[in-house]
Amino acid sequence: MLTMTNSGKSMKRSKKRIWSYRKSENFKAQYPHVIFEEPFVPERPSRFCKIEEFNLHSEKRGVDRKIFDEDLEQLRLEREKAMEECEKKQKEIEAKEIAELRKKTVHKANKIGEYKKQEYQDIS
Repeated sequence: MLTMTNSGKSMKRSKKRIWSYRKSENFKAQYPHVIFEEPFVPERPSRFCKIEEFNLHSEKRGVDRKIFDEDLEQLRLEREKAMEECEKKQKEIEAKEIAELRKKTVHKANKIGEYKKQEYQDIS
């Protein structure tokens, strides 16, 4: 059964080939009227075309990128400034704490312990 379907397809193909071959044998040339006619010349418009200005996407993107970079730089500077202020405040707080600790930890003299009195002998 499979062989019959394959053979049926091949018969159709062979019939098409034969038909196209016979059709090409029946070629008849037509009268060459194009040779005797004037050639085609395109008509130019009476007025010239206007050249309009155009904007490339890359130019617009460049402008947008420049604005973005400026905003990014400004944001970076603000962050740096905030960090510097934070560090400055931290240093001030530490200096105040150190000054306060120094006030609290003033050096106090210790009592001299009581020792036995030593007697000295004259050697002369």
